[in-house]
Amino acid sequence: MVAEIHAQAAAQETGETAPEPSGVLRLKTKPKDPEARERRVVLFYIDDVAYSVPARPGAEVALQILDAMDERGQEAGIAFMLKKLLGVDGYRALMNYEGLEREDLQQVITKAFEIVNGALEGPKER
Repeated sequence: MVAEIHAQAAAQETGETAPEPSGVLRLKTKPKDPEARERRVVLFYIDDVAYSVPARPGAEVALQILDAMDERGQEAGIAFMLKKLLGVDGYRALMNYEGLEREDLQQVITKAFEIVNGALEGPKER
């Protein structure tokens, strides 16, 4: 490992390309699977109108939410999460619903967190 680091440093000094150290994660952009990202699940109803979120948001969404929480605090991060998952119209509908109880809001937030956390988990074993 130390030899790999020295080889990289030497290559940088000479402008050469050094071999990558073993275990380096290489991220490559994959073609988007429209079906995977388009699947949605209902998060809540207001009267008879369903409000849905992506069934499996990407890991980048989870990271964006964590970043919002780190940069602006937990409450701002929660608002960002709900806006990101529900979209502006869904978020506004929830925000403007006069019958919303604290327990209802907590349930929506909890379920949204569960969905986002699912983005960080691997596929379920059968």
